Amino acid sequence: MSTVRVNLILTNHEDEVLVKRGHLKPEQVRWLEAKDVLVDTGATHLALHKSTINGLGLRKINEIQISTAGGKVPTGVYDDITVTFRGRSATFQCFEIRDENPEIMGVTVMEILGLRPNLVTEKLDLLKADDPYPDGYMFIY
Repeated sequence: MSTVRVNLILTNHEDEVLVKRGHLKPEQVRWLEAKDVLVDTGATHLALHKSTINGLGLRKINEIQISTAGGKVPTGVYDDITVTFRGRSATFQCFEIRDENPEIMGVTVMEILGLRPNLVTEKLDLLKADDPYPDGYMFIY
């Protein structure tokens, strides 16, 4: 079975806002490159390891139960992270995922960034603004 894995630039969105307001210098913005993130069309959101979340200094905003292949598990919800892939960026909340699992980019992230997994090339394709919702994905401006 083919899989798609990508590297993502992840940035603490709150830091970005503080820079815009003049309260933080641009070089103080916390960011990192998440490597080998699994593109999962069966997942909805972004799921990151605790070490990634801590490295970005994200704020925990909630504790919820999520459904996984292994059943329901409690997890933290964190606010806010800017995800950048090949020049496209958007801001999301993320969930914490156990370290034994890969970090995951779900369908919502792909839809908002205008991306489509290509299982032949094992890469993400960038959708064009004029693509008429190919394969059920939306391109949101």
